Amino acid sequence: MQKSVPRTLINLQNVSKNFVSGKVSYHAVRNANLQITEGDMASIRGTSGSGKTTLLCIIGLLESLSGGQYDLCDFPTTQLKEKQLSILRNKNIGWIFQNFNLINDLTVAQNVCAPLRYNKSLSSKAYTALVTDALTEVGMLEKANAFPSQLSGGQQQRVAIARAIINKPDIILADEPTGNLDKENSAKVMSLLQRLNQSGATILVVTHDLDIANMFPIQYQMDDGTLSRLHV
Repeated sequence: MQKSVPRTLINLQNVSKNFVSGKVSYHAVRNANLQITEGDMASIRGTSGSGKTTLLCIIGLLESLSGGQYDLCDFPTTQLKEKQLSILRNKNIGWIFQNFNLINDLTVAQNVCAPLRYNKSLSSKAYTALVTDALTEVGMLEKANAFPSQLSGGQQQRVAIARAIINKPDIILADEPTGNLDKENSAKVMSLLQRLNQSGATILVVTHDLDIANMFPIQYQMDDGTLSRLHV
């Protein structure tokens, strides 16, 4: 029986992003080409200001592009309207941020279920089951009724990961996911991401930490807006 070819989830072709301030134009991303397929675990390394976070925001549909073509899960994003982009983003992408981005006056469970607010077809039973499954996956179910201020940084990041996976998205994007964590908690978060990848999740991480970047089987380098594949 012929093995199926993994689907290309992220396909960037000569993507550029320019920012204009007054009479000055700044090229944050220069003609980037990137293909990420189902099951990949990839990192983009680069120093501060290299353009890696801007590129991730383009991939995550949080930034528009100035030139080029970007197909996400076979959808040509440059041809979609804002509402269509929002639906595509919510369905296909889970975000993990350096600063966790948890809402302080909501419980852990309420934070985790935030991406479900667009799904009006879920019953309360299905809603609860998804939250329970996501928190169990990251080992935080016992903290479901706690508030972010009652958690350590490592625990908050695990909650953020639960929020990222609750919709069972095709892709998990992580922007410096260990940037605010100590070495022990960084190792725990990376172990969790590797386990999610082994379970079928496609993961793309940007980081300035070479030790973190080197843990990925697929690695890219970002320098002054230019993206290049590293041979590892």
